[in-house]
Amino acid sequence: MWRQRISGRRAGTAQPERAAERMNRVLKQMRRRTAIQIWFGTVAAVVATSLAFGAGVAASTWAMLLAMSLVPPAIVWLLWPGAQSPTVAEVLHRVDRGA
Repeated sequence: MWRQRISGRRAGTAQPERAAERMNRVLKQMRRRTAIQIWFGTVAAVVATSLAFGAGVAASTWAMLLAMSLVPPAIVWLLWPGAQSPTVAEVLHRVDRGA
């Protein structure tokens, strides 16, 4: 009880900076294929939910859903960064070490 008063938080609670650090690490490790799979899974869940609730679906609605589900993954596929280029600091340190 006295530790809670000193530290200002309860024992066993996660620190916000650790959670943010962990999330940042997860997002850095995410691959392009995984992001696209998550997108298609989300689109499929939205379509299934809307059909389950009885939404009227016409041909134009299907065309719009198809476009909205294919265009963002195509953009992600084209724009996802490949190997990261070296920073200015890395380039300068290589030059200094090599000289």
